[in-house]
Amino acid sequence: MYKILIVDDDATILEDNRSYFHAMGYEVICADTAETAQKIIISKTLDCVILDVDLPGMSGFALCEKIREKTGIPIIFLSGYTEEENRIRGLSVGGDDYVC
Repeated sequence: MYKILIVDDDATILEDNRSYFHAMGYEVICADTAETAQKIIISKTLDCVILDVDLPGMSGFALCEKIREKTGIPIIFLSGYTEEENRIRGLSVGGDDYVC
């Protein structure tokens, strides 16, 4: 079973995505801040991170860069920001994909 971390500060989106991925057979861990996500990434073995751009305290872009300093785990941005510049930035900071 794949273990994924979903990082989003919107409780409804976080729960909807948790429910969806759990129903698809994934083991799901959730974080609503970048700080919590960093602690989880250090302490757990994960297969993928699904990351929002807009987080309190630190953007998803900055978190992605910090993750890349420590691991090559796949990172998929999942964001409502659809502008091309955001997609390019997400990939340039180390994201593997950017889903709008």
